[in-house]
Amino acid sequence: TPLDFSGEYTGWVTGAIAGTDSALAITITQTALNGAHDRITGTWESGGASGSIFGTAGDPGFEDGVPYMPDVLAFDMRLTSPCADTLVGSGYASEAADAVLEISGSYSGPYCGGSAQGTWKVGRI
Repeated sequence: TPLDFSGEYTGWVTGAIAGTDSALAITITQTALNGAHDRITGTWESGGASGSIFGTAGDPGFEDGVPYMPDVLAFDMRLTSPCADTLVGSGYASEAADAVLEISGSYSGPYCGGSAQGTWKVGRI
């Protein structure tokens, strides 16, 4: 089964969402679906921008009998403020030394008449 991503996360986003590096807060709810993927929904806020997240989480895999974390998230970050646009992204899960689930990834897409792209990393609190 896919990892349980449900929870609140904090971290940083780099790139052009707010023009500079900004704090990032995400809340994720994960709902089981039939098959190898779960549905991800949630909200996010960073540097005056905010919106919702919709996507899927997939199963971790095995390579030569060793577990690994593939691209486990594929999502849309839908902006509701300061404009209505949709950024597309993906993320990887890993466990930090203190056993906190971390997610890092990238995003890109239209942003308020321009474009945005960058990276992000958050840890579950």
